[in-house]
Amino acid sequence: MLKRILLVFVLLLLVGCSQDVQENDIFTITSSGSFSHEDCDDMSLTGKYVMVESKSCSHCQETLPYFIEACEEMNRDCIILDVSEQDDFNEMLSYGINVMYTPTFVLDCNIYVGAMLKDDYVLLMQ
Repeated sequence: MLKRILLVFVLLLLVGCSQDVQENDIFTITSSGSFSHEDCDDMSLTGKYVMVESKSCSHCQETLPYFIEACEEMNRDCIILDVSEQDDFNEMLSYGINVMYTPTFVLDCNIYVGAMLKDDYVLLMQ
């Protein structure tokens, strides 16, 4: 398990350390904020509600049910990406994003880092 966590951490660091500015660069999310509408469209994140989490993250596991409940209540098709799973990690990268911390949320181009309660998610999805 520790090997897997270290592997994910190293992969996150390698992706986040890219120095070349190219059209397909990965944007590393380090804190809350937002994407420009143009960047969000380019990343195909407009109108998407994404949680990036890890099975080894206790905060992720605590807040995941709240996120799912909020998605259902707000009738949103939410995406949950577990970065400890290679397919989910690759999907995260396909959006052109990388995260430094879990849980991280991209809610219709707005970025939030850290666990929240259901009512917080509902409010942010309005």
